[in-house]
Amino acid sequence: MRQEGKNDQTWPAAAVVKYAFPARGDMPAVDLYWYEDGQKPPVPAGLPEGTKLGDNENGSLFIGEKGIATAGEYGGSPRLLPDDKMKDFTPPAATLPRVPGGNHYRSFLAAVKGGEPASSNFGYAAPFTEMVLMGNIALRCGARIEYDAAQAKITNLPEANALLTKAYRKGWELPV
Repeated sequence: MRQEGKNDQTWPAAAVVKYAFPARGDMPAVDLYWYEDGQKPPVPAGLPEGTKLGDNENGSLFIGEKGIATAGEYGGSPRLLPDDKMKDFTPPAATLPRVPGGNHYRSFLAAVKGGEPASSNFGYAAPFTEMVLMGNIALRCGARIEYDAAQAKITNLPEANALLTKAYRKGWELPV
């Protein structure tokens, strides 16, 4: 975790958060880095300096045992790196439904009205949001945290559990 411009009132001016996920079933452990507010990952070893990662401003970078892939914001313009690996690449057939017209707002409204589940439905979005919020808590505490999602508790820094919720005004409490 690295942050610049930390204070008690706002998000830091810039930050890098590392999420470490343990192995699950036949999936190996994986580290995920979140770069925020202009921070960017270094160009991976073996790629020329100046290689475009993501769409230059946003995106994703995947570094695996068999190679490197990158995509722009929301997964746009995915490609293998170095760029010459794209010459003979045939993309796999699409298997996941696409949001009509790319409009997630309309997809959500259609789902609310009884249509197909939204692509970013709560079953997907809630755990993702929970993960991002754990990064916020780690930055706020200035320390590494370990989170037990099943128990909804931070296990290594008990005082950080106070940041998981707040006292609600009478009549606005959340059911337990």
